Amino acid sequence: MTRIRTRLGSKGQIVIPKAVREELGLSPGDAAFVFTHEGHAHIEKENARASWEEFFSGPKKRLAKNVDFDAIFEESYEE
Repeated sequence: MTRIRTRLGSKGQIVIPKAVREELGLSPGDAAFVFTHEGHAHIEKENARASWEEFFSGPKKRLAKNVDFDAIFEESYEE
């Protein structure tokens, strides 16, 4: 996990530090998602459209009952 301090500009914009852009594989013009969870902001590089289409057109599976999505989410950000 990379953690670098940055500042919010007067127009509400934030610069994503180079080390973070490199870790996420972000380049100028790339699309990204910004979302919040329990008071934290997260940035994710948007996958290519083809991969989203493949994901949503793939075989449908039923989820197990009582899935703890919060625990799964937290585990994905622990390192």
